[in-house]
Amino acid sequence: MLMQAFTRLTFASSLVTQPRALSRAAMGALVDLNQAPPLTIKEEEGSRATPAAAHRRSTVSTRPARKLPAYVSCRDLGHFIDGVDASVLQEDEAPSKRRSKKHALQALSGGAGDSPPESSLPPPPNPLRHATRKVSRMTCTPPLVFDTSTSSRPMHGPPPIPTGATTPRSMAPRTQPRLFGLEEAPTFYPTWDEFNDPLKYIEWTARPDGGNGVAYGIAKIVPPEGWHMDFSVDQSTFRFRTRVQRLNELSAERRVAQNYIEQLEQFHAQQGHGRVYIPQLCHRPVDLYALKHAVNVHGTNAWERVAHLLGYDEGDVPKCASVLESAYTRLVEPFEAFLSRTRAGDTPAVSHVPFKAADTCSVCQDESSSPLITCVECERAYHLACVTPTLSQVPRGVWVCPTCLVHTGGDFGFEDGETHSLYSFWQRCHAFEQIWAERAGWDDWHSLTLSEREDRVEAEFWRLVHCMDEHVDVEYGADVHSTTHGHASPTMESDPLNVYARSGWNLNNMPILADSLLRYIRSEISGMTAPWIYIGMMFSAFCWHNEDHYTYSINYQHWGATKTWYGVPGADAEAFEAAMERIAPELFAACPDLLLQLVTMMSPALARREGVRMYACNQRPNEFVVTYPKAYHSGLNQGFNLNEAVNFALPDWVMDGLACVRRYQKHARQPVFSHDELLVSIALHNQQLHTAAWLHPAFEDMVQREIHGRDRVRSLIRAAVSGVEDEPFDDDTEIACAHCKTLCYLSHVVSTAANSTAAACLSHAEQVHGTQAAGWTLRVRHPDTFLTSHASRLAERAAAPVAWQQRVRRFLVQHPRPPLRMLRGLVQEGQKIAMAPPELDQLERFIKRAEPWIEHARIFLSKRQAKPGRRTKDSRRRTSPSPPPMAADVDRSPEALLALQQRAASLPFEAPELQQLDAVVDQMHAFSVQAAAYLDRDPEARESMSYVDEAERILAQGQLLHVHIPQVHALQQWIAHVRWFAEVHGIGEGFLTRDEVHELEQEADACGIVSTHPMREALSQRLRLGAAWDEKAMQLLHHAPSITLDSLRALLDAPPDAATSSEIRKRVSALEHKAAQWHEAVATLHQRTHPADRHTTVDATDTVPYLAEARQLLDEIRAARVHVLNADVIEAAIIVHDQWNDELARILQLTGSDTVDEARVLCERTIRTAQADAINMRVGDEPTYEPIYSYPPVPYPPPRSAVPPCLCFEARTDRAASVTCAKCFTVYHVRCLDRKAKPPLGWQCAFCDTSQLKSWLSHRRAFSQLPLVALLQNPKYQRDQLRFVPSNHARLQAAMRATVEFGVAVSMQFRGGHLPESLLARPTPYYPSNTPPTPQLRHMARRAFACPFNILLIGDTVPQQNQHVPTVLDVFLPAFHLSSKNSKAKRVNPQQDSTDGKSGPQAPRKRAKRARFMFREESVLASLRPDTYCLCAAPDNGTMVQCDRCSHWFHSACMFIDDPAILRDKWYCPVCCFRLRIKYPHAEVKIRDMTRSVQDSSSDLFVDIVASLKSQAHPILKRQLSLSPKCIILHLCEFEPAIPATETTSQPATKRVRTDNNVEPLAHPPPAPKPFVPKPDLLSEEERHRMGRSNLLRRGVSESMMQTYSMGWNGESIVCQITRECHILLGPYIALAQDDPNGTRLLRMALDGLIPWATVVRPTPWTAPASTSPSLPPLARITQPTIPPTMENPPHTPS
Repeated sequence: MLMQAFTRLTFASSLVTQPRALSRAAMGALVDLNQAPPLTIKEEEGSRATPAAAHRRSTVSTRPARKLPAYVSCRDLGHFIDGVDASVLQEDEAPSKRRSKKHALQALSGGAGDSPPESSLPPPPNPLRHATRKVSRMTCTPPLVFDTSTSSRPMHGPPPIPTGATTPRSMAPRTQPRLFGLEEAPTFYPTWDEFNDPLKYIEWTARPDGGNGVAYGIAKIVPPEGWHMDFSVDQSTFRFRTRVQRLNELSAERRVAQNYIEQLEQFHAQQGHGRVYIPQLCHRPVDLYALKHAVNVHGTNAWERVAHLLGYDEGDVPKCASVLESAYTRLVEPFEAFLSRTRAGDTPAVSHVPFKAADTCSVCQDESSSPLITCVECERAYHLACVTPTLSQVPRGVWVCPTCLVHTGGDFGFEDGETHSLYSFWQRCHAFEQIWAERAGWDDWHSLTLSEREDRVEAEFWRLVHCMDEHVDVEYGADVHSTTHGHASPTMESDPLNVYARSGWNLNNMPILADSLLRYIRSEISGMTAPWIYIGMMFSAFCWHNEDHYTYSINYQHWGATKTWYGVPGADAEAFEAAMERIAPELFAACPDLLLQLVTMMSPALARREGVRMYACNQRPNEFVVTYPKAYHSGLNQGFNLNEAVNFALPDWVMDGLACVRRYQKHARQPVFSHDELLVSIALHNQQLHTAAWLHPAFEDMVQREIHGRDRVRSLIRAAVSGVEDEPFDDDTEIACAHCKTLCYLSHVVSTAANSTAAACLSHAEQVHGTQAAGWTLRVRHPDTFLTSHASRLAERAAAPVAWQQRVRRFLVQHPRPPLRMLRGLVQEGQKIAMAPPELDQLERFIKRAEPWIEHARIFLSKRQAKPGRRTKDSRRRTSPSPPPMAADVDRSPEALLALQQRAASLPFEAPELQQLDAVVDQMHAFSVQAAAYLDRDPEARESMSYVDEAERILAQGQLLHVHIPQVHALQQWIAHVRWFAEVHGIGEGFLTRDEVHELEQEADACGIVSTHPMREALSQRLRLGAAWDEKAMQLLHHAPSITLDSLRALLDAPPDAATSSEIRKRVSALEHKAAQWHEAVATLHQRTHPADRHTTVDATDTVPYLAEARQLLDEIRAARVHVLNADVIEAAIIVHDQWNDELARILQLTGSDTVDEARVLCERTIRTAQADAINMRVGDEPTYEPIYSYPPVPYPPPRSAVPPCLCFEARTDRAASVTCAKCFTVYHVRCLDRKAKPPLGWQCAFCDTSQLKSWLSHRRAFSQLPLVALLQNPKYQRDQLRFVPSNHARLQAAMRATVEFGVAVSMQFRGGHLPESLLARPTPYYPSNTPPTPQLRHMARRAFACPFNILLIGDTVPQQNQHVPTVLDVFLPAFHLSSKNSKAKRVNPQQDSTDGKSGPQAPRKRAKRARFMFREESVLASLRPDTYCLCAAPDNGTMVQCDRCSHWFHSACMFIDDPAILRDKWYCPVCCFRLRIKYPHAEVKIRDMTRSVQDSSSDLFVDIVASLKSQAHPILKRQLSLSPKCIILHLCEFEPAIPATETTSQPATKRVRTDNNVEPLAHPPPAPKPFVPKPDLLSEEERHRMGRSNLLRRGVSESMMQTYSMGWNGESIVCQITRECHILLGPYIALAQDDPNGTRLLRMALDGLIPWATVVRPTPWTAPASTSPSLPPLARITQPTIPPTMENPPHTPS
């Protein structure tokens, strides 16, 4: 029954992850101890013995305490919880109990297995255990301090942690042997090329013909210089749970002795002997386990020998023999007798019938009322008489049955430590190292070298493991899941840009590399395919084990102290297991799969004594340690370090993996994955030839084993029941055999018996379902044909190397001189085979020796080229086809060709190149004979030309031979000579260019023709004549003052025997052609622009006909210096046109490049304003807008208004930028009033409020009519004299005609009595002061005022005093209570100014300008990146504030704003506060001058703002002391001095006038008067809401509209928010129709663009805002209702 309890225990996969298992008896004993009073235990305080042993000892009688062993625990060095609730961490981070990594996965996924006891069930859900809650409660720990080449050692605290940057890559050779005399495991240093393929390099290290690492079990790999994996763990959130190890409980022999003592004490306690007193010799208790072994050796009659064997000297301890005899007789002998009877089976048999209650004896099954006792381990009940030995009374405390007592000790494990961060564990490790160095007397600890430290710590570790007097507890953080706690190495998910995230040596990638077999496992296995992290401290260790499934493993150390490894080769694995079983047979008897639990250490000395090979190595930072398949390994940590490990598999592992599965099956241990499934996946997904070579044996073994098992089960089933077929299944759930726990991937057996859900493998169907096969069902995943067919295919692919060898041998036997092409094909086939046959290397070397001969033969071989075509004029310079290029350093002589031909017959192979050499030799001889026949002929003979074609054919054949034949060059020269003579003779007296003559000269030199040849002398004469012509042409083109068309034509008429330059001749010809075109174009232009032929139209156009064409034409003619007829006439006409425009611009005082457009605007405005018809109508002008909408009310402007628009008299009206006079209802544009903002409500224009008219007149700029009329009457500028009529000529005539008609119309109004004649009285006009101007008078005065020209009053009724003609505006001013002199503030008369002898018109008065400041901070804000803000150019810190003027964001701390929530009103940054001339309220702002090259070193010298604004030279500095610690300093980088006011000399400067209404002049209209509003901090939210609703109700918004839509007021207009990006501006007032109470129809018409004064603001593409552009004022939103369905999708209207 004890084994059933044992099977429910789960062990960790390594030494540090195995928790100390607690049985039910131990749990019950804990309850008893908590309730009972404390006892005096003869054991050290804090002993880490199992709880059951502690309870058994509690029943022993009390004796005088013996000397306590020394106890040192690292857990006494502080209690770290790292800011996390300890209870939550302890509940959440329970120890991971498992037998293997597969068990850990099943625990995570809730897999099948034995039902856990009720005490091991997980706690109920608790939100405090959620990961996000825990992280939020974690305190921020300081980061680790690593030792790098640039870091400095901290002044206090632990020393920096070693890294790969400071750890040497290789250590000096040892001068002393290693501890236990162990040999060093091999260390490999790969190059960068070898390091690029990790698995290939590791496979090389394992091969016997490579690194032979498999013979050592372990090996170390040091990366190349410069490679160092990044450490990517987040130290602030990384937490892990440790395991506590007691060092002297790790060794197998020490634990056997401990278990024996516990069993003996428990036995005597249960027999009523009281507390066991163990005698002491030499102040130490007698080792009863050693005493037992000594008696077994010498017997019970030789106690002196026993004492000597135990190390006691009778001289020093006289009574040692008697003490040992007494101890053995009293304590050991009764217990040994009990063990002998129990193991021999003399104890009463325990019934295995399940019991329902604890009141039935497990031996006799009697329910009598006699006393029953219950075992705390198996929970079975016994009578006192049924127990062996029998009991007379019920024992006190806990009681263990004999069967459980014999197996005591199988519950060994490790306790859980604390939850640590890396920083807290680092602190504890350092404190433990300091304490132990002081305890051990290592005074020279800090002065030791690295190798000396490693040897000392290793020796101390093994001393503590075997020491019985020193109990040392250490912690080890192991098996930390990287998928849940965080990866130590960068991953593609967390850091895709990191180069190490894609490295094959990254342990996250190695299991899934192309050559790793674990990549075919579908699911991720934590610890195998996902790395685990290990954090160690001094003396922490990992026990002997080999990897799951005997796979490879690789361990990388990121940083920290050395980790020492011990390894046993896989070939010695069975010997190592046998040695371990011989050393501790009791442990294996209690737990046969002890080595699978990773909880046992054995000294290397004992292993070597047993004949087991063992090797060791020291792993340091940035080093890898690889363990090979089936190799046992263990080790220890020599200080604080962090490692990462993972598994992988290579093809040579396949059969080892199968052996491990069989071992798991023997011990009933469930594998981590199915080996059969892995083989099938590889066979299905990897069809490569080299894969079949190593996969075929394993796959064939699997198929034979599976088919044999299926046949056996089928025969049993068919013997019981006939006609039963296999049942297919394809379930992804893993199915394990209920007997051996193996995974049944291919097939399994189930039973139809009642309540039977277990499955069995093919080997254990009888053990699971019984011998009755009638109810069995065989379930198969793949049929037999599937397995056999895939096995056959693998066999075919695996047999490819053998077939290749046979084919090669047959081929060589059949061909004594094998063709080289066939050998190359065989080599290509052999290279595709993974395991290269030996013949492949021989063939490759043979082909390599044959290649130079083939290359030598290819020198003389070439492809024949096609015959060239007939010779033409364009190809006369090609004498023959160009041969392929030949290498200059290659011997291509006929002698070399003949030598190679003779050697080719004796070569041991055949090749087409060698056979073609004979044909080349024959062609060479034939060419030599044919070429000699032509070389004997005269090239200048008349009949020689007829032989050229045949000679060229023969020459082409010789050139294609790729042989240096002397006759080739001679024949080539002969052909060229014949062609040159024929070509020159054919040209005769024809024309040749200079280049063509030079080319003929070069051909003659190539042919060998002498320079004295008559034909060559004729060519030289052509060159001399051509040079003279070229000089004449260049003189005309470059030096002649003017070029005529006749001179060009005469130059082109050159003699044909002059060899002129083709480029110069082309230039002359092109210029002659262009000059002819210019003559024609100028003639056409001269005819079309003649005033007599021009159409008599007076329409004003923006362009002048033919002007642009004429300008371009004249520019080209001037540039070419060509004389063209009538070109001077066109140029004079253009000058007259430009003079008229310049004169008009001078009169109108226009400057710049667009004076023509400005003059056009003035003329058009004059035509609009000076309309005589508007005067004769005696009414106002056209309405401001047309009612183009059907909405019943007209909200704005009022319906009664039919007034002229503004001073510009333009038809369009922009409601958002317009203002209406409250009296005359005239609409004015804000821009025409020269205002920056709208005036307040109730504003009146200057013609209704006469107090403003004087200011308007002072800023009016008008011109006299007289200079313009003189310009139009100038005979020089009459239309019949102008070839190019200016575009403004007709407009100016129309404007002057309009002013004259307007003046006549006004005169007619006076004559008709419609205007008071008192205004014409002279010298003093009169108008009643109490009579306001009539609307018609205001209308005419406004038109006269708006006209850019002073309109003269022309008519008979006008008195002519001193020949002075008054203007219309001067006549009307008395009606507005102003004299006529007020209208002359800015009147300009250019005619008078030009005739008074002065230099020009005097400038008007200019206002003074203040100095302009430019700050460096403005440039910084304008150049910030998108992710930075504020003057400090830093990212967003979470507390930001935006300026309401420049829209930039600033940090609240930089602006000295303690609480941003108090900013209820607008906030401006310090720069904008300076621009607005207001004080920054949160800090003191000072300006430092940076404009001067020499700066004052005084830190308290700043710019005086008031004085500098008026300075006309440079900024004024003043010493200013800071009165507050909050100070912001701005830096002045540019300074524009102030400009004083200037005045005209003709009139005194007028003072600025302010009217009674406090209205500023026209250039600076006053802002709207603001109503009194209480301060925001004095108004509650409810009061502001009520005031806003009242404001909207007064402006026409109904309650229904406010409830339906989001309405608001922005200070200028009613705003309706449609969506977040779209809103409508409705103006200051609206009027709703009776049938539209909520304004839906009004808003829809506004969206459709049917209401002119409504503005729809839609989103526009984002552009970077200017640094000085103010942000829009916020909406004073009243309500936030949802938009009704009718308005959710308004029709789109282009904005």
